This record gives sequence, C-alpha cells and structure tokens, in this order.
Amino acid sequence: MAALLLASCSNDSDEDRGTRVTFEVRASAPWFTEVPHSAVTRAWAPPTGYYTYEAINSQFEGHQSMQNTSIETFFTKNSNTPQQGTFFYDKRSSSWKLTMDIKETGNYYLYGFMPKDEAASASVAPNSTYGNGAVMTLRGLSTVTPADICFVIGAKEGLSNDDDNGLTSGKFMVNTQATNGNNHNYIFLMFDHLYAAMRLRYTIDANYEALRTVKVRKLELKALPDDDGMAVKAKQNAVITLEANNTSTSPVVGDIEFTPDNTSADAELEPLYEGEVALSTSVPINFMGSFIPSSTAYFKVRTTYDVYDKKGTLLREGSEAENTIALRDLFEMSNVERGHMYSITFKVQPTYYYVLSGYDLNTPTMEIE
Repeated sequence: MAALLLASCSNDSDEDRGTRVTFEVRASAPWFTEVPHSAVTRAWAPPTGYYTYEAINSQFEGHQSMQNTSIETFFTKNSNTPQQGTFFYDKRSSSWKLTMDIKETGNYYLYGFMPKDEAASASVAPNSTYGNGAVMTLRGLSTVTPADICFVIGAKEGLSNDDDNGLTSGKFMVNTQATNGNNHNYIFLMFDHLYAAMRLRYTIDANYEALRTVKVRKLELKALPDDDGMAVKAKQNAVITLEANNTSTSPVVGDIEFTPDNTSADAELEPLYEGEVALSTSVPINFMGSFIPSSTAYFKVRTTYDVYDKKGTLLREGSEAENTIALRDLFEMSNVERGHMYSITFKVQPTYYYVLSGYDLNTPTMEIE
C-alpha cells in the first residue's frame, strides 16, 4: 500500500510554517479471525499476521476499496496541542497525501483511525507523560456500516518505502525529518479492527440457476433490539484507551467503551451494497457489513433483486426478501467480538421445487443455509 505523500501547501507565512516535512504512509491491519487469506504479491511485506488494507477489502463484492478512504491522524508532542491531519488516498496518482505540514522536526507520537468520515468528530488526549499513550474518543459512529473502521495500534517511521524500521504494535513514536531534495519521510502504520464484521455469502440453487438469472441490486442491514427490547440507536460513541509498550503486544487497555449516542435516531436499514451482480452456483458472492459488537446480536437483512429468464428478459424487477439473523444463536456463542467475521450463506431457490410455476420461478426465496 505504497505511494508518495506530499504535504499540502499551507496558508501560513513562510516564517510561521517552519520546516516542511513530507510523508509516505503504509497502513496494515490484522486479517479477520475466521477468514483465510491468499498470498498477495507486494514489495513490502507487513508484519506477520497483517495484510495491506487493499488486500483485505478486495475480497468483498461492492466494498469500495481505496475509495473515499482517509486516515485521520493526531501527531502529539510534549504538552503541545495535538496536530490533527488527514492522509487521503489519491487514485489519480495512487498515493497517500497528508493534508497538513508538520511545523517542527523531531519525535512525535501518532494516533488515528480510518476512514475519517465514519466519525462525526474525534479527539485524542495524551497521557500526562505523553509518550506512554493516549485516550482517543470517536463520536457519532454508525452502529452498522459498510466500512471497515480501524484504529492505529502501531506507528513507525521507515528507512525507505520498503523498510518499516521494525514496525510493531504498541509503539507509536515516529521521527520526522526535514525534506531535502528527493528524500521523503515514510510512515508505516498498524491498525486493528474497531468493529465486528458480517460476511454475507450469496449463492443460487443449481436447478433454479438453469432456468433463471438472479441479480442482486441492493443489500441493506439493520440492527434490531436485543433481548431487553431496547431500541438500538443509529449512532454510537467509542472511547479507546491506548498504552504504549515495547512488548509487541496490543496497546489497547481493557475493553473499548461503546455507548449509544442518545441524540441520534433509532437504527434503520443501512445500505451495504448498491449495484448489480449476478449470482452463481459455483462461486458465492461476498458482501460485508461492519457493526459495533456490543450493540446487538439481532439483525434484519433486506435483499433487493431482479429475476431474468435465460434469454435475458427481465421478469421481475425490484423484488425484496427479508431475513432475520440471530447471530448468537447461529454461532452458538455468548459474545460477539470485534475483529471477528461471522460468515452467513444465503441460497436463492424457488419456494416449491416440485411446482416450478411461473410465479414460483420469478419469486425465489433467500434462505440461510
């Protein structure tokens, strides 16, 4: 996930701007616990157990990998107010660019999350001994979202675009250097998943596929009330306590604190995918939705689809199928955990195999296998 980063021009005067520092960033996150990952050719190999952000997200149909993606960062130094800036991905140049200049060279401790636009606001409060860690607060997060929200658990300046200089989790210090000629700073980042993920796999009955083509046009997911019957809020807040260490272990202290944003409305259906993709028997189509693991274990999935005959004639447009998922019951577990992916397969088939009437052929069901 490599690309040259050029710091944005500032409106400050040359006197106020200080020494200009430019960066290049590498970002990585652990693979979801329950999904195998195939080898990916790359110049830079992330630390063991981590994969480039593109490689993770490319597994999912309709997940907009590297689009509208940005990394919100906080550079902390001594008792100074954290310098807040954004790495955004420029598809035209296939590079990450920082939206600010760092005004002083030296050692900083870097915290952050991605994608930036998933949080209504964010802040970082460093420890009084600022190198020991910080508390990051994210406000206005969607309870259900198509985005894979991640937060920084390790940062290190690189020696080159292929040398991460010993990047490990639990370390947040980066050293910024003045830019001279073609020399650039490189920042390597490690992320962890803030949410749990639900992989929705769609396939189609072989006998039915021989007669009809089904194209998924829209997929929506909604968090439903839990056993206590309390409505699920559409937005949540998260408080993440991070403690720097030299042990290469997770810097997260205790559990991440999620609380409902009571100023938000009740949760509604959130779109995970909009487009057009034909289902097949041989290769399941994968979609992904992320959700705050402590919010609920019950969901509604709404699938909007079109049905065609094998000549390509549209027979039914905009049909909808709804399924309710009791996540804990399906996986026989007591807790839903962040960083875990829960895979659910739907098979599209006619309602009555032995009738196969016109209506039955044109209005299939979506059943959880």
